Amino acid sequence: MKRVDYALNYAARGWKVLALQPNTKVPIKTALQEHGSKDATDIPDKIRILWGEFPNANIGIATGKQSGLTVLDMDDLEVRHEIEKLPGFVHPTPTYGVRTPRGFHLYYRYDARVEQSAGRVPKVDIRNDGGYVVAAGSSVDGVEYKVIREAEITTWDFPPIFKAGYNSNRNSGGERGWVKKLHETGVSEGQRNAEMFRLAAHYRQLGHGEDELTALVQTFNETKCKPPLAFNEVERIIQSVLRYEPGKQMEFVGRLIEPPLIEAQTDRRKVFYWAEHGIRVELSRIQQRGSRTFARLQVSTSTEGNIYMSSISLYDERSRADVRKALRERHPAADWAGVLHHVAAIVDGHSSHATEMIDLSTHRRKADSPFLVYPLVRAHQPTVLYADGGTGKSTFALACAFTAATNTTIVPGMNNTAGRAVRTLYLDWEADPDDVAQMLSEIAVGAGVEIPAGMILYRRMSGAFIDNVDELVSDIVERQVEVVIVDSLVASAHDTVTDAEAARYYFDAVRSLNVASIGITHTNKAGSLYGNRFFWNLARQVFRLESVLETEADPVLGLYHEKANRSKLISPMAWNVRYGSDELPSITYEPTDIQGVPELSKTTGLRDRIIGLLRNGSFTVEEISNQLNVDDRHVLNTLVASPATFEKRQGMDNEWQLGDE
Repeated sequence: MKRVDYALNYAARGWKVLALQPNTKVPIKTALQEHGSKDATDIPDKIRILWGEFPNANIGIATGKQSGLTVLDMDDLEVRHEIEKLPGFVHPTPTYGVRTPRGFHLYYRYDARVEQSAGRVPKVDIRNDGGYVVAAGSSVDGVEYKVIREAEITTWDFPPIFKAGYNSNRNSGGERGWVKKLHETGVSEGQRNAEMFRLAAHYRQLGHGEDELTALVQTFNETKCKPPLAFNEVERIIQSVLRYEPGKQMEFVGRLIEPPLIEAQTDRRKVFYWAEHGIRVELSRIQQRGSRTFARLQVSTSTEGNIYMSSISLYDERSRADVRKALRERHPAADWAGVLHHVAAIVDGHSSHATEMIDLSTHRRKADSPFLVYPLVRAHQPTVLYADGGTGKSTFALACAFTAATNTTIVPGMNNTAGRAVRTLYLDWEADPDDVAQMLSEIAVGAGVEIPAGMILYRRMSGAFIDNVDELVSDIVERQVEVVIVDSLVASAHDTVTDAEAARYYFDAVRSLNVASIGITHTNKAGSLYGNRFFWNLARQVFRLESVLETEADPVLGLYHEKANRSKLISPMAWNVRYGSDELPSITYEPTDIQGVPELSKTTGLRDRIIGLLRNGSFTVEEISNQLNVDDRHVLNTLVASPATFEKRQGMDNEWQLGDE
């Protein structure tokens, strides 16, 4: 059955539906449903239009008064035993039920006394007024939502813990008093962003991922904010919160402060957030000097804003005591000793010690690709790209950034393997924004694709890269930059690039940002990478670009993969670079056979050169030897060593051709 048929079936029952992005629980943003679940519909024509435009959309069912439904959402079957222990529990009559990827949805007749909530009982959520559930017929990550009981919707007297007016002064696993108050009173202009961030952080602390956060926070925005924030503004808040991970309990901290949420994208900046208390602590310019760790400290609260700024030596008790005293004067109620203990211990664990020990026999690597743009850009890893001046290496790097940003292949063979748009920051020590913007514009014209807003960022640089890192951190984290292009290594070096310290400073800088990077540099007189050997040794990958002119205007560009840590080298690649007219400047890359360009093929491996030759027909070993000017014994050994690639021509003892590979 098609998704639209499911949606029409639910509408016929009087349930209002909304289209969700394929493979997610997030509503599709479109003119027919600009306001999320508020725009859910049971009008057949509207449903046909929605699923006509988005045939693979998942199906959401609005809960609450709209559809006459209150839904119990359990993460697993065992949770029902905890619900049965609740005060006031009565056994419900069997009702319509759906199996979800993690648990179950049980549909009951609408009960206005029940509040939409998350985590009042661990692993149990309630979907009611303003909310929605993902319906049977949908799927997420290949797991389908399926009806497990096709029955009439029944009435259930929910336990008091799920109803309005319930005393929320409970254990830390449940919904907090401030959360209840927020839902009762709502939020007016001036406090909407801060309070919604705090609420989203609370749900994040309970372990909710992006889909659940979106459903809960967007619902709160639509029903409790006066007036509601724009959909995109709420999405920005959710994405900010998703950068945080729940911290772990530390017994020595004491009983007054729970573990914070932690944003630790880089080694030089960490942010800690206690949603329960609305306390935010930001450490920046973190650096270790001997046994001491220094940082800039900024503390703010959701009610008072910024309350303290200073420097701190994290493991110096006198320094921490001075900070505690100052903070108590400004905000007496908080457990500042516990806060600073958490901060110091987490920074120490992230920077000074090895990560958690892993049993490699049970470790399973992440299933997604390690590449953002294959094969040049690996996630969180440094790549070095070098070439002679005037080769077009900066333009080539920009073309890869365009591929990352648009998921459109600009240079054939360079593909976005992240499966999403990836943001790049271009750090430029050598040109200016006009030059780089012009190059990017010509790439866009050649590809016939518009430059996406906010996805390829630029900053003109001066001074050593290592000295600029702390100024870059906030932008990289806030804008969720995943790739940094450094143009060039020579200009950005802390010292002369022939010095090993210059290489160490450079790689310390890019690794501290926890992003993928492309470092652009030049060749030396011998044609190798310019600078100290450590620029080669410390890079995860090294690529060389070489250019030759086949015509006066359009060069042929060859790419050689010269180093790869713990992965195989890819075969050399080549492209004809086509430039447009003066009236319509453009740049396009067309694939070509590198073996057909003698100046580029001479530095490729023998196997690749033989492949290029045999594409023109079959040859004897002696003919191959003469054509390539290589000893015939090396030729024969190479042919024999790759039986899937090379085979003898049928009926010819000494004539070889390409196999079916």
